[in-house]
Amino acid sequence: MPHDQAPFLSGFFEKGYLGVDFFFILSGFILTHVYLPSVQNGSFQAHAFMIRRIARIYPLHFITLLVMAGVYFTPLQWGAQAILPPEATPIRSFFYNLLMIHGWGVDDDLSFNRPSWSISAEWFAYLCFPFIIGRLLKIRPNILLPMATGVFFYLWMWGYQAMPDRTITTLTFDFSPFRIAPEFIIGMALYLWSLNIRSLPQHMPCVFLAIFSGACLIFMYCQVWDIFIVACFIPIIFFATLTSRETKGCAWLCNDFFVWLGEISYALYMVHFPVMTIVMGSAMLVLGSAYSQHYVMFCCLSAMLMLALSMLLHKFFELPARSFLTRYLEKA
Repeated sequence: MPHDQAPFLSGFFEKGYLGVDFFFILSGFILTHVYLPSVQNGSFQAHAFMIRRIARIYPLHFITLLVMAGVYFTPLQWGAQAILPPEATPIRSFFYNLLMIHGWGVDDDLSFNRPSWSISAEWFAYLCFPFIIGRLLKIRPNILLPMATGVFFYLWMWGYQAMPDRTITTLTFDFSPFRIAPEFIIGMALYLWSLNIRSLPQHMPCVFLAIFSGACLIFMYCQVWDIFIVACFIPIIFFATLTSRETKGCAWLCNDFFVWLGEISYALYMVHFPVMTIVMGSAMLVLGSAYSQHYVMFCCLSAMLMLALSMLLHKFFELPARSFLTRYLEKA
Protein backbone atom coordinates (compact mmCIF):
# COMPACT_ATOMS: atom_id res chain seq x y z
CA MET A 1 0.00 0.00 0.00
CA PRO A 2 1.44 3.37 -0.91
CA HIS A 3 2.57 5.43 2.04
CA ASP A 4 0.23 8.31 1.26
CA GLN A 5 -2.69 5.90 1.68
CA ALA A 6 -1.45 4.64 5.05
CA PRO A 7 0.50 7.39 6.83
CA PHE A 8 0.36 5.62 10.18
CA LEU A 9 2.07 2.56 8.70
CA SER A 10 4.73 4.38 6.70
CA GLY A 11 7.41 3.94 9.38
CA PHE A 12 6.80 0.21 9.57
CA PHE A 13 7.03 -0.10 5.80
CA GLU A 14 10.24 1.93 5.73
CA LYS A 15 11.90 -0.20 8.42
CA GLY A 16 10.40 -3.53 7.40
CA TYR A 17 13.67 -4.61 5.82
CA LEU A 18 15.14 -4.97 9.32
CA GLY A 19 13.10 -8.14 9.77
CA VAL A 20 15.95 -9.84 7.94
CA ASP A 21 18.41 -8.63 10.59
CA PHE A 22 16.16 -10.07 13.29
CA PHE A 23 16.23 -13.40 11.49
CA PHE A 24 20.03 -13.30 11.13
CA ILE A 25 20.43 -12.90 14.91
CA LEU A 26 17.79 -15.52 15.59
CA SER A 27 19.46 -17.93 13.17
CA GLY A 28 22.77 -17.77 15.04
CA PHE A 29 20.90 -18.23 18.33
CA ILE A 30 18.93 -21.28 17.17
CA LEU A 31 21.81 -23.06 15.42
CA THR A 32 23.96 -22.68 18.52
CA HIS A 33 21.12 -24.09 20.63
CA VAL A 34 20.73 -27.09 18.32
CA TYR A 35 24.38 -27.97 17.75
CA LEU A 36 26.14 -26.87 20.94
CA PRO A 37 25.73 -30.23 22.73
CA SER A 38 27.33 -32.14 19.84
CA VAL A 39 30.15 -29.59 19.63
CA GLN A 40 30.84 -29.93 23.35
CA ASN A 41 30.84 -33.75 23.36
CA GLY A 42 32.89 -33.98 20.16
CA SER A 43 30.21 -35.63 18.01
CA PHE A 44 29.59 -32.62 15.76
CA GLN A 45 30.17 -33.42 12.08
CA ALA A 46 30.54 -30.52 9.68
CA HIS A 47 29.44 -32.48 6.61
CA ALA A 48 26.26 -33.69 8.34
CA PHE A 49 25.54 -30.12 9.40
CA MET A 50 25.95 -28.84 5.84
CA ILE A 51 23.73 -31.60 4.43
CA ARG A 52 20.92 -30.63 6.78
CA ARG A 53 21.34 -26.93 6.01
CA ILE A 54 21.30 -27.51 2.24
CA ALA A 55 18.24 -29.74 2.54
CA ARG A 56 16.56 -27.05 4.62
CA ILE A 57 17.01 -24.04 2.34
CA TYR A 58 17.79 -25.24 -1.18
CA PRO A 59 14.59 -26.92 -2.45
CA LEU A 60 12.40 -23.82 -2.04
CA HIS A 61 15.18 -21.56 -3.28
CA PHE A 62 15.57 -23.71 -6.38
CA ILE A 63 11.88 -23.96 -7.24
CA THR A 64 11.22 -20.23 -6.75
CA LEU A 65 14.30 -19.44 -8.83
CA LEU A 66 12.91 -21.55 -11.68
CA VAL A 67 9.53 -19.84 -11.39
CA MET A 68 11.06 -16.38 -11.56
CA ALA A 69 13.30 -17.38 -14.44
CA GLY A 70 10.16 -18.51 -16.27
CA VAL A 71 8.39 -15.23 -15.49
CA TYR A 72 11.36 -13.29 -16.83
CA PHE A 73 10.89 -14.83 -20.27
CA THR A 74 7.11 -14.20 -20.42
CA PRO A 75 5.31 -11.09 -21.74
CA LEU A 76 4.94 -9.75 -18.17
CA GLN A 77 7.24 -6.83 -18.81
CA TRP A 78 6.60 -5.28 -15.41
CA GLY A 79 7.67 -8.55 -13.87
CA ALA A 80 10.76 -8.73 -16.06
CA GLN A 81 11.83 -5.25 -15.00
CA ALA A 82 11.34 -6.16 -11.35
CA ILE A 83 13.29 -9.40 -11.67
CA LEU A 84 16.38 -8.13 -13.48
CA PRO A 85 17.65 -4.62 -14.17
CA PRO A 86 18.07 -3.81 -17.88
CA GLU A 87 21.88 -3.99 -17.76
CA ALA A 88 21.97 -7.40 -16.05
CA THR A 89 23.19 -10.61 -17.69
CA PRO A 90 20.40 -13.19 -17.17
CA ILE A 91 22.54 -16.31 -17.53
CA ARG A 92 25.27 -15.04 -15.22
CA SER A 93 22.76 -13.90 -12.60
CA PHE A 94 20.90 -17.22 -12.83
CA PHE A 95 24.16 -19.11 -12.30
CA TYR A 96 25.01 -17.02 -9.23
CA ASN A 97 21.51 -17.64 -7.84
CA LEU A 98 21.82 -21.34 -8.51
CA LEU A 99 24.99 -21.49 -6.39
CA MET A 100 23.47 -19.22 -3.72
CA ILE A 101 26.32 -16.72 -3.99
CA HIS A 102 24.27 -13.92 -5.58
CA GLY A 103 24.41 -11.90 -2.36
CA TRP A 104 28.19 -12.03 -2.04
CA GLY A 105 28.94 -8.96 -4.13
CA VAL A 106 29.38 -10.89 -7.38
CA ASP A 107 26.32 -9.44 -9.15
CA ASP A 108 25.35 -5.89 -10.02
CA ASP A 109 21.87 -5.87 -8.49
CA LEU A 110 19.11 -8.01 -6.99
CA SER A 111 17.86 -10.63 -9.42
CA PHE A 112 15.13 -13.23 -10.01
CA ASN A 113 13.58 -14.03 -6.59
CA ARG A 114 15.01 -10.81 -5.23
CA PRO A 115 14.48 -11.46 -1.47
CA SER A 116 16.58 -14.62 -1.77
CA TRP A 117 19.74 -12.51 -1.34
CA SER A 118 19.20 -13.21 2.38
CA ILE A 119 19.29 -16.95 1.69
CA SER A 120 22.65 -16.37 0.04
CA ALA A 121 23.78 -14.56 3.19
CA GLU A 122 22.51 -17.44 5.35
CA TRP A 123 24.42 -19.87 3.17
CA PHE A 124 27.59 -17.91 3.91
CA ALA A 125 26.86 -18.09 7.66
CA TYR A 126 26.26 -21.85 7.42
CA LEU A 127 29.62 -22.34 5.72
CA CYS A 128 31.33 -20.40 8.53
CA PHE A 129 29.46 -21.96 11.47
CA PRO A 130 31.54 -25.17 11.81
CA PHE A 131 34.75 -23.11 11.87
CA ILE A 132 33.72 -20.47 14.40
CA ILE A 133 31.56 -22.30 16.95
CA GLY A 134 34.53 -23.99 18.63
CA ARG A 135 36.54 -20.78 18.73
CA LEU A 136 33.69 -18.78 20.25
CA LEU A 137 33.37 -21.34 23.03
CA LYS A 138 36.87 -20.38 24.18
CA ILE A 139 35.68 -16.85 24.99
CA ARG A 140 33.67 -16.23 28.14
CA PRO A 141 30.04 -15.42 27.22
CA ASN A 142 29.94 -12.29 29.41
CA ILE A 143 32.82 -10.97 27.30
CA LEU A 144 31.76 -12.42 23.94
CA LEU A 145 28.27 -10.90 23.82
CA PRO A 146 29.25 -7.26 24.51
CA MET A 147 32.26 -7.68 22.24
CA ALA A 148 30.16 -8.97 19.33
CA THR A 149 27.52 -6.30 19.91
CA GLY A 150 30.19 -3.61 20.12
CA VAL A 151 31.73 -4.70 16.82
CA PHE A 152 28.32 -4.52 15.14
CA PHE A 153 27.64 -1.05 16.56
CA TYR A 154 31.08 0.14 15.44
CA LEU A 155 30.61 -1.21 11.92
CA TRP A 156 27.18 0.38 11.65
CA MET A 157 28.38 3.79 12.85
CA TRP A 158 31.44 3.61 10.61
CA GLY A 159 29.22 2.85 7.62
CA TYR A 160 26.80 5.62 8.56
CA GLN A 161 29.57 8.19 8.69
CA ALA A 162 31.03 7.02 5.39
CA MET A 163 27.74 6.62 3.52
CA PRO A 164 24.52 7.31 5.50
CA ASP A 165 22.28 5.64 2.93
CA ARG A 166 24.30 2.41 2.73
CA THR A 167 24.95 1.17 6.25
CA ILE A 168 25.52 -2.55 6.84
CA THR A 169 21.82 -3.02 7.63
CA THR A 170 20.96 -2.04 4.05
CA LEU A 171 23.47 -4.29 2.25
CA THR A 172 21.82 -6.89 0.03
CA PHE A 173 23.44 -8.01 -3.23
CA ASP A 174 26.46 -5.84 -2.45
CA PHE A 175 28.26 -8.23 -0.11
CA SER A 176 25.56 -9.32 2.33
CA PRO A 177 28.08 -11.49 4.29
CA PHE A 178 29.30 -8.22 5.77
CA ARG A 179 25.76 -7.70 7.08
CA ILE A 180 25.02 -11.16 8.42
CA ALA A 181 28.41 -11.97 10.00
CA PRO A 182 28.25 -9.69 13.08
CA GLU A 183 24.52 -10.31 13.61
CA PHE A 184 24.86 -14.09 13.32
CA ILE A 185 27.69 -14.03 15.86
CA ILE A 186 25.59 -11.85 18.17
CA GLY A 187 22.92 -14.56 18.06
CA MET A 188 25.47 -17.25 18.87
CA ALA A 189 26.93 -15.17 21.71
CA LEU A 190 23.47 -14.40 23.06
CA TYR A 191 22.63 -18.07 23.35
CA LEU A 192 25.90 -18.88 25.11
CA TRP A 193 25.32 -15.98 27.51
CA SER A 194 21.70 -17.02 28.16
CA LEU A 195 22.86 -20.39 29.49
CA ASN A 196 24.30 -18.61 32.54
CA ILE A 197 21.09 -16.72 33.29
CA ARG A 198 18.83 -18.27 35.87
CA SER A 199 15.07 -18.02 35.64
CA LEU A 200 13.53 -14.65 36.35
CA PRO A 201 10.49 -14.15 38.59
CA GLN A 202 7.21 -15.38 37.12
CA HIS A 203 5.73 -13.10 34.43
CA MET A 204 8.86 -10.95 34.28
CA PRO A 205 10.11 -12.37 30.95
CA CYS A 206 6.73 -11.63 29.40
CA VAL A 207 6.75 -8.09 30.80
CA PHE A 208 10.23 -7.36 29.47
CA LEU A 209 9.32 -8.95 26.13
CA ALA A 210 6.35 -6.59 25.85
CA ILE A 211 8.48 -3.57 26.83
CA PHE A 212 11.22 -4.19 24.27
CA SER A 213 8.73 -5.20 21.58
CA GLY A 214 6.84 -1.98 22.17
CA ALA A 215 10.05 0.03 22.05
CA CYS A 216 10.98 -1.66 18.79
CA LEU A 217 7.62 -0.79 17.22
CA ILE A 218 7.90 2.81 18.38
CA PHE A 219 11.41 3.08 16.97
CA MET A 220 10.20 1.69 13.64
CA TYR A 221 7.25 4.08 13.54
CA CYS A 222 9.52 7.05 14.34
CA GLN A 223 12.10 5.76 11.82
CA VAL A 224 15.03 6.09 14.19
CA TRP A 225 18.48 4.81 13.29
CA ASP A 226 18.58 1.10 12.43
CA ILE A 227 21.13 0.51 15.16
CA PHE A 228 18.54 1.19 17.90
CA ILE A 229 15.97 -1.12 16.33
CA VAL A 230 18.47 -3.94 15.92
CA ALA A 231 19.55 -3.37 19.54
CA CYS A 232 15.96 -4.15 20.59
CA PHE A 233 16.09 -7.47 18.76
CA ILE A 234 18.65 -8.85 21.21
CA PRO A 235 16.52 -8.64 24.38
CA ILE A 236 13.40 -9.57 22.40
CA ILE A 237 14.96 -12.88 21.38
CA PHE A 238 16.33 -13.47 24.87
CA PHE A 239 13.06 -12.81 26.71
CA ALA A 240 11.02 -14.65 24.08
CA THR A 241 13.21 -17.67 24.81
CA LEU A 242 12.53 -17.36 28.53
CA THR A 243 8.79 -17.15 27.92
CA SER A 244 8.96 -20.34 25.88
CA ARG A 245 10.61 -22.08 28.83
CA GLU A 246 8.14 -20.69 31.34
CA THR A 247 4.86 -20.28 29.51
CA LYS A 248 2.80 -19.15 32.49
CA GLY A 249 1.35 -15.79 31.58
CA CYS A 250 2.55 -16.04 27.96
CA ALA A 251 1.23 -19.43 26.95
CA TRP A 252 -0.33 -17.90 23.83
CA LEU A 253 3.17 -17.53 22.40
CA CYS A 254 3.58 -21.29 22.31
CA ASN A 255 0.18 -22.37 21.03
CA ASP A 256 -0.23 -24.50 17.93
CA PHE A 257 -1.06 -21.59 15.64
CA PHE A 258 2.21 -19.75 16.25
CA VAL A 259 4.18 -22.99 15.97
CA TRP A 260 2.49 -23.70 12.64
CA LEU A 261 3.09 -20.14 11.46
CA GLY A 262 6.78 -20.55 12.25
CA GLU A 263 6.90 -23.78 10.28
CA ILE A 264 5.51 -22.23 7.09
CA SER A 265 7.39 -18.93 7.50
CA TYR A 266 10.26 -19.93 5.21
CA ALA A 267 7.87 -20.95 2.44
CA LEU A 268 5.93 -17.72 2.96
CA TYR A 269 9.10 -15.66 2.69
CA MET A 270 10.26 -17.42 -0.46
CA VAL A 271 6.95 -17.16 -2.35
CA HIS A 272 5.88 -13.64 -1.43
CA PHE A 273 7.87 -11.91 -4.18
CA PRO A 274 6.96 -14.38 -6.97
CA VAL A 275 3.27 -14.11 -6.06
CA MET A 276 3.37 -10.30 -5.92
CA THR A 277 5.26 -10.17 -9.22
CA ILE A 278 2.83 -12.43 -11.06
CA VAL A 279 -0.36 -10.96 -9.58
CA MET A 280 0.65 -7.32 -9.91
CA GLY A 281 2.31 -7.83 -13.28
CA SER A 282 -0.80 -9.53 -14.66
CA ALA A 283 -3.04 -6.80 -13.24
CA MET A 284 -0.96 -4.06 -14.83
CA LEU A 285 -0.90 -5.90 -18.14
CA VAL A 286 -4.68 -6.33 -18.19
CA LEU A 287 -5.91 -3.13 -16.54
CA GLY A 288 -3.23 -0.66 -17.56
CA SER A 289 -3.61 2.70 -15.82
CA ALA A 290 -6.75 1.48 -13.98
CA TYR A 291 -4.52 -0.89 -12.00
CA SER A 292 -3.73 1.69 -9.33
CA GLN A 293 -7.43 2.08 -8.47
CA HIS A 294 -7.59 -1.56 -7.36
CA TYR A 295 -4.18 -1.72 -5.69
CA VAL A 296 -5.50 -2.66 -2.24
CA MET A 297 -7.67 -5.42 -3.67
CA PHE A 298 -4.72 -6.97 -5.50
CA CYS A 299 -2.60 -6.74 -2.34
CA CYS A 300 -5.26 -8.67 -0.42
CA LEU A 301 -5.51 -11.22 -3.22
CA SER A 302 -1.73 -11.63 -3.21
CA ALA A 303 -1.68 -12.10 0.57
CA MET A 304 -4.29 -14.86 0.39
CA LEU A 305 -2.45 -16.60 -2.43
CA MET A 306 0.85 -16.35 -0.53
CA LEU A 307 -0.61 -18.00 2.55
CA ALA A 308 -2.36 -20.76 0.61
CA LEU A 309 0.68 -21.47 -1.55
CA SER A 310 2.98 -21.49 1.48
CA MET A 311 0.81 -24.08 3.21
CA LEU A 312 0.77 -26.31 0.14
CA LEU A 313 4.48 -25.95 -0.60
CA HIS A 314 5.46 -26.63 3.00
CA LYS A 315 3.45 -29.84 3.22
CA PHE A 316 3.75 -31.26 -0.27
CA PHE A 317 7.12 -29.97 -1.47
CA GLU A 318 9.37 -28.52 1.22
CA LEU A 319 9.13 -31.36 3.77
CA PRO A 320 9.31 -34.25 1.22
CA ALA A 321 12.16 -32.54 -0.69
CA ARG A 322 14.07 -31.94 2.54
CA SER A 323 13.72 -35.57 3.56
CA PHE A 324 14.71 -36.87 0.11
CA LEU A 325 17.69 -34.55 -0.24
CA THR A 326 18.96 -35.42 3.22
CA ARG A 327 18.84 -39.16 2.50
CA TYR A 328 20.41 -38.72 -0.94
CA LEU A 329 23.30 -36.57 0.26
CA GLU A 330 24.00 -38.78 3.25
CA LYS A 331 24.37 -41.77 0.92
CA ALA A 332 26.54 -39.88 -1.58
